[in-house]
Amino acid sequence: MLFILGRGFDIRTLAALRRMIAAGATPDVWLLAFDNGLEDSPARAAKTAANEAALRGLVPAARIRQVPIGIAGTGGATETSRNTRTAIQAAGAVDEYDHVVVDIRA
Repeated sequence: MLFILGRGFDIRTLAALRRMIAAGATPDVWLLAFDNGLEDSPARAAKTAANEAALRGLVPAARIRQVPIGIAGTGGATETSRNTRTAIQAAGAVDEYDHVVVDIRA
């Protein structure tokens, strides 16, 4: 199983992953790390770090792949979509997994 989710501050970020693991899943995780080039506030950075720490408490570090994605560029409104597609393609072969869950909450 591959579980794809966004790196972020939202406390709901890990809810679905926790349920999957409680049901016996042992997923690989691709953590989409969107970067707009701006510095996060201290409060937002702390919440994001807490979510990442909680993720690492659920899934071994060897099963987590951080996927950096730039959201700035010259491509206009479609730049983030293109960058996301390129980053996910470079992250690995999605078709190697029987199940792929994409959590868009974060």
